[in-house]
Amino acid sequence: MRIYGWLLGILLVLASCAPQPAITLSPPAVVPEQAEQCAAVYPHGKWQFVHLITFSMPGGGRGTAIGVSVIDKGSIHAALMTVEGFTLFAASFDGRLKITRAVPPFDKPGFGRGLMRDLRLIFLSPPRGNVQYGRLADGSSLCRYQESSGQSTDIILLPARRWEIKQYSSTHRKIRTIEAWPQGYGLGPISGNQQLVKQWRPPKRMELQARGPAAYTLKMELISSQKL
Repeated sequence: MRIYGWLLGILLVLASCAPQPAITLSPPAVVPEQAEQCAAVYPHGKWQFVHLITFSMPGGGRGTAIGVSVIDKGSIHAALMTVEGFTLFAASFDGRLKITRAVPPFDKPGFGRGLMRDLRLIFLSPPRGNVQYGRLADGSSLCRYQESSGQSTDIILLPARRWEIKQYSSTHRKIRTIEAWPQGYGLGPISGNQQLVKQWRPPKRMELQARGPAAYTLKMELISSQKL
């Protein structure tokens, strides 16, 4: 049994270190359509979201909180609260992080920066400066956003309006994965890309997995959403 456990551990490490997959670039004629489809993954305009967040930490630690996020263009205002309404953490990001409240253990160095990094990955579209449009080996449509730091983000469009977001380090190793199950999951595509953007609705469920030595998982169930 110890040998099987050891082998399983090796396989899990190898899976977490899987390199960024190669893509087949799309013909120029279909690039505008793919660009619109990837843009439709993100909210447009000013929105407020309330989520029930379940988090799993290394060593088996678990907990729940209510997350309130206000997204407006490139800015984020976020708060974590207990189910009873006590504010545990509050911060904003508009190119610069500003923490207005943090009670233990949410006052640990790096927590606010990490939370905002995750929310930006979930809700804010990456810069369009250097983007590749293509398909994976399984036929999934993909937009790959390259950053000047060498880090990159893949948006993968899946059947039935589902999508995934995968973030890779400058060495092309996967560091974060987001899976999204939109409202109306399984109803099929909306006709026309502009309609997809106009009829955007927030996912009913999302799951973020952060990899590495301090790996953790966030499961987010939508409680309410409002366009402001």
